[in-house]
Amino acid sequence: MPPIPSEQRADTRDACQSLRLTVDEAADYIRLSVPTLNRLRGSGGGPAYLKLGARRVAYDTRDLDAWLTSCRRSSTTEAA
Repeated sequence: MPPIPSEQRADTRDACQSLRLTVDEAADYIRLSVPTLNRLRGSGGGPAYLKLGARRVAYDTRDLDAWLTSCRRSSTTEAA
């Protein structure tokens, strides 16, 4: 299968409403510090992430949005 031209890739991304972000970009997107996001990833309490190779980590904006939604509470008495 031939590669998708860059202009078509942009159209596909817009249709899916999803971007892949670096750790720095993801932390900024969800308004957390990079160390906090790294700690959450290590403990398993953070958003789903993609492991790309031995060291590279990326986050899909759909996963970040889903994680933020799962953190929503309407009262301080609700269980986390």
